[in-house]
Amino acid sequence: MEFLKKYGIGLAAAAAVLLIAAGWLVVWKKIGSAMHDAEYESAFDQFAYHGLYYARIGESELNDHFSAPRTPEGIAGTRLDVITLPTPHGKEDCTLYAAGNGEGIDGQYPLTVLHCGAGWFAYEATGFESLGDAPSVTEVCGAFGLHSAESIESVSVADADGTVLAELTDTEDLRSFYEKLIRLGDDIGEAGQAKAYYDAYIGKFGENAGVTFSDGVIQFESDEANKQAMEYWAEGMRLVTIRIRNGFRLRNLVYAPVPKVFSVYGNYRFDDALCE
Repeated sequence: MEFLKKYGIGLAAAAAVLLIAAGWLVVWKKIGSAMHDAEYESAFDQFAYHGLYYARIGESELNDHFSAPRTPEGIAGTRLDVITLPTPHGKEDCTLYAAGNGEGIDGQYPLTVLHCGAGWFAYEATGFESLGDAPSVTEVCGAFGLHSAESIESVSVADADGTVLAELTDTEDLRSFYEKLIRLGDDIGEAGQAKAYYDAYIGKFGENAGVTFSDGVIQFESDEANKQAMEYWAEGMRLVTIRIRNGFRLRNLVYAPVPKVFSVYGNYRFDDALCE
């Protein structure tokens, strides 16, 4: 009893510290486990197969391809291959399936499914290795099987938050869009894109408004100039998704009417408004 009287407060404090430490240890273990799980799952975010890049998609993008809600395992069709992906646990073999009964284009599929240790995942084609770094818009369209206005199922126009503002399905609207699309010409590159944004800015605010352009890079002299430029460039900016009848998608293309740049696979200048 004398021992407890003499050291009781100290022991209680030590016990409290140990309890707190144990609690933090549990918390950090949970955080560490969550981070590790997220890192593991991120290993399945994307892959390349037969010259085509695939990115993992969620429920919304998946069901954009079907008239009724589907799951990745529910659309797994023809077994295509076994591919190996690097993960934090080491290399993992995954079974690759075509989605549904899609035949693809020359063995390249708009939608695929992977079955891995982490589960079932759906993937959408996002680009072709054969396009290179600076393809013309005609090359981009051709790679995706977009050869005419009749190849297009629909065109969605959304704001920066993804809220759909317009859906083009009318034959004449799609023909007008396609004709403007193929007139975009050659990729202007990142430097050309930056120059277009810079030219738009100084055209509005003048050459002494805190923004300079050098070696293909825009530089801001102050946070205020940066904010002003970002707000101006974002005016009327839209996200455009082209749905092609063969199942491929050109999703969330950036249409920027202020600098007059349309980013498809590369960056392209335009004169006539593609969409409003």
